[in-house]
Amino acid sequence: MTLRFRFVVFFCAFALLLGALFSAVNFLVAYTLEDRVFERELAREADYLTAHFQRHGQWPEPRRENYSLHLTTASLPALVRETLAAETKRTEFFGEEGRHYHLRRLAGRDAMLLAEVSADLLVRPRAKAMLVALGLLTLAMMVIGCALAYAFARGALAPLSRLTRQVELRAPGEIPGGFASRYPDNEIGVLARALDEAFGQVGEYVAREVQFTRDASHELRTPISAVGGAAELLADRCDLDPEARILVERIRHANRSMAQAVQTLLTLARDEGDQLQAERLSLLAAVEKVVVSQAGLLEGKEIAVKIDIDPGQTIEMPPSVLDILLTNLIANAFQYTAEGEVSITADASGLVIADTGGGIAPELQPLVTRPLVKGQASQGFGIGLSIVQRLCDRYRLKLAIDDGGQGCRVRVIWPGGAG
Repeated sequence: MTLRFRFVVFFCAFALLLGALFSAVNFLVAYTLEDRVFERELAREADYLTAHFQRHGQWPEPRRENYSLHLTTASLPALVRETLAAETKRTEFFGEEGRHYHLRRLAGRDAMLLAEVSADLLVRPRAKAMLVALGLLTLAMMVIGCALAYAFARGALAPLSRLTRQVELRAPGEIPGGFASRYPDNEIGVLARALDEAFGQVGEYVAREVQFTRDASHELRTPISAVGGAAELLADRCDLDPEARILVERIRHANRSMAQAVQTLLTLARDEGDQLQAERLSLLAAVEKVVVSQAGLLEGKEIAVKIDIDPGQTIEMPPSVLDILLTNLIANAFQYTAEGEVSITADASGLVIADTGGGIAPELQPLVTRPLVKGQASQGFGIGLSIVQRLCDRYRLKLAIDDGGQGCRVRVIWPGGAG
């Protein structure tokens, strides 16, 4: 719902309410004035009759044909008499066939002056017509109010609507700027200048980040390529003993993983994650590969690693992304478990990695996936789980970390899986 639409709706409702109140007040005033006219005429006639009685000692005939003098209640019309018996102070009576009476007691006397005003009524016989007319007047006021509100909103809010369209980002890399001078020197102009300045700062920040990513890409790839090339030359030598050859293979494997991780992270940093080619991968094979690569973290520890994953279970994801995700989670479980068990299970809903380590401090649990957040026992930089969270967000996975006091339990829930 746009601000202009809400503005028009508000003023239409206000005009409708104002028109309804105006019509209701007019209708009630007309009713009241008519009754007051009858009461005033009846009071004048009562004063005349009382003055005549005081001078001559007898009651004269009322001067108007629709007025009648009653010395007792017995001579009153049946409807008036019966109603008056139940409500002694009542002065207005409604009878059948549109009969309408006004009654006034003469001062200091038992006599009563009754006026049958049915023929003189102006408002009551035309009540329906008046209500229709006032209803039409209310609708007319509402239409006029809506038209004025629309015209005002269109003119007053046009700069704000133009500013809204101006600041909308139509492409991920498109940042608007230099538009503040086109707006009037009022509240909208102040907002436009503030937004223009903010977008300028964002543009400078993005430019610095792009340059940093380019520099980091070059500086990281160069030593990785050098290490990889040296490892390949060592692997081709024939004079290596078996133990040295095993170490060289570890270097080659670690270098390939590092190159793959750097490529993935740089691609995500440039917001080009869609360029990574997804493949249908065996989850069990990917987990076993990471367990083997991180086995060094288990040296000297009495830890049992249990894997319960269906060999036929697959997941569609870029290999490097899955490798980074699993490496961070499994490495954390291995590193922070001194003894006991690390279990890795998976089913149709997701992947679960549970350990019997020290767990996560309660105050860190809500913040553990934020960058640079880590516990006192952490030996890393506090970015591993942050990377995992970002990868999960990118590939529509859910990350849940539970700490029940008996180690840590991490769940990666597949898209559409039950939480």
